[in-house]
Amino acid sequence: MLSQFLMISRPWWIKWLPVLSYLWLVLTVLIAGAFYPDYSHVSQYMSELGASGAPHAWSVNYLGFVPTELLLLVFLALLLPVLPQTVPLRLGIGLLGLYAIMLLGASVFTCDFECRPTRATFAHGLHITLGAFAYLAGIAGVLLVAVSARSWPNGFPLTLSGVAIAILCFGLLLNLNPQLPWVGLMQRLMETLMYLWFILLGRYGAGLPLVRSQALL
Repeated sequence: MLSQFLMISRPWWIKWLPVLSYLWLVLTVLIAGAFYPDYSHVSQYMSELGASGAPHAWSVNYLGFVPTELLLLVFLALLLPVLPQTVPLRLGIGLLGLYAIMLLGASVFTCDFECRPTRATFAHGLHITLGAFAYLAGIAGVLLVAVSARSWPNGFPLTLSGVAIAILCFGLLLNLNPQLPWVGLMQRLMETLMYLWFILLGRYGAGLPLVRSQALL
């Protein structure tokens, strides 16, 4: 019954799951930030809210960050069958899925308190590695799907916006230096830009019929 409900409501889920995932992330950060003494959304990473020793870290990670990525993964799983089944498209969606999975892993292996330790633990090193490669995979995924969209009906706006957002996000990624006073703002802007494109992609995919079989190009 659940599978039938998801199939019937697929366009609705495709359209709104990226919105729900983004709102879940925003509310998690805002609520957790309100209960974190002297927390700055401009100068501190979002990961600091779930870092080892942070107030309410378990809730932030497992009730906030993990559901955010699970919602994104469900969106991608529902979206893939309605898009033209080309190799670049599948690779791009796979990279976006890897982006969500690695960020989910970064929520399990948290950074050390305040994410700027002098002697990092193994979990901290793994968190930083997962986060860095997650963003690289996400940016590459956006770029691949955007380039694939150039051959779709009315897909040029997705191509133009996706390429622009991928370039901007890569520039922002280069500015995620913990020594910079605006690192938190840069991270939030990058996440917002990527989610903006996910929302645009979802709105496009919601209007497409389910693809049963298409030859790979």
